[in-house]
Amino acid sequence: MPKNKPSLTARKVASDFLFKVEDPEVAPFAPAGSISTTYDLLSAANLLKPWMVSLIKAPWYQRFGRAIEKPILPGQMLHLVLRKRFFDDEVRAAIAAGVNQVLVVGAGYDTLCPRLAAEYLEVTFLEVDHPPTHRVKAEAVKATGASRSNLHLQGVDLAERSLESVLRESPVWSVDSRSVVVAEGVLMYLAEEDVVAFFSAVRSSSAVESRVLASYIYDEAMRGKTLGWLGVVLTATLRLFGEPFRWGVDEDGIEPVVAARGFRVVGDSTRFDLKARYLKPAGKGDWVVARLERVVAAESADFSET
Repeated sequence: MPKNKPSLTARKVASDFLFKVEDPEVAPFAPAGSISTTYDLLSAANLLKPWMVSLIKAPWYQRFGRAIEKPILPGQMLHLVLRKRFFDDEVRAAIAAGVNQVLVVGAGYDTLCPRLAAEYLEVTFLEVDHPPTHRVKAEAVKATGASRSNLHLQGVDLAERSLESVLRESPVWSVDSRSVVVAEGVLMYLAEEDVVAFFSAVRSSSAVESRVLASYIYDEAMRGKTLGWLGVVLTATLRLFGEPFRWGVDEDGIEPVVAARGFRVVGDSTRFDLKARYLKPAGKGDWVVARLERVVAAESADFSET
């Protein structure tokens, strides 16, 4: 990621989300309140001009965007919407189960923390993000009136400071509390040693039975092997943006990765199959959902069991 510039990927993710949820059939699958708050946040951050909003909503532009996506990476933007729904549902479930603090690493312009902080006043919400992106978002959150006493946004360059030190020095984070930590669209941009450090930080800075919610990709997808010519274009574009893929799991899957770091996957495959979880029950099982990226929920185990 460019050191002194806000993340271009974070901006694109938020814009793609808004584009996709303008489809009236897709909008009901978005997290509650996420559409309007994303529009408000990006507009307040001066990242979404009125003409851009009009363009996103224009029927001809919607048709054009769908026509472009279909032959390139069909279902990727739908996956993004369902991915956000997954993290929203899982965080809410964790809070209902007794978690009292939520950390989102590399949140970009996602609205999960601002939205849920307004609903769960007794829960602490902390975002840690790259300083330039954080500054833009923090100003936008304040401008939209979304600031709350239980919502904390912190700009940190995790290439210079460890997540563990950030959490242990934070005046709002308790290392003895059950927590849920979200890494949406983050781990694939980290080097392997940084992924290990991430899990170690969560393990050492939260109570047993804390939960990690993350998205990840496989090695083959990371290298573009499963995407043909698109993989070459995608990886080249990410390098150009200064945000290349760096880490993916091998054919053994995510389970041994998290197990080696003191976590266990929670739930069966249906829990992490976004089509099976959200679309099939709604009678939309024929919709295409891209599989470039996967999601997982993992819980820290007792040291005596690992």
